[in-house]
Amino acid sequence: MLEADFRSPCCDYETYLKMVRVLTKDNDTDKKQMFKTMCFNVLTHNRDDHTKNFSFFYTDMNGWRLAPAYDLTYSDTYWGEQTTSVGCKGKNITKKDLINLGVGAGLSPIYCEECYSDMVEKTAVLKSYLS
Repeated sequence: MLEADFRSPCCDYETYLKMVRVLTKDNDTDKKQMFKTMCFNVLTHNRDDHTKNFSFFYTDMNGWRLAPAYDLTYSDTYWGEQTTSVGCKGKNITKKDLINLGVGAGLSPIYCEECYSDMVEKTAVLKSYLS
């Protein structure tokens, strides 16, 4: 849809959140899922979050919906940055950067804060398990 090159960093999560809003007719569940995926990818060092790792599916009953997240794993890139930037940043991404993108996409600040905190807690458990 975006005709973006998945081999190089060329998209920002803001673009994906806009696409979710347009395709799903601003479906809140899908916006929340994209926000969670963004937080997960940043917090777990999944830097291979390129354009081919985000999909949508269509049904007659529900129209366009965000596909479940996939290809979620610890990974580096050649550049040491997220392949998909957060607020035009590929590294040194902060909580504030993530929250600002979520709020800009129409999610409530309270939801974004709670979701981020929950994801920090869950990924900390994962990190301790893998250590």
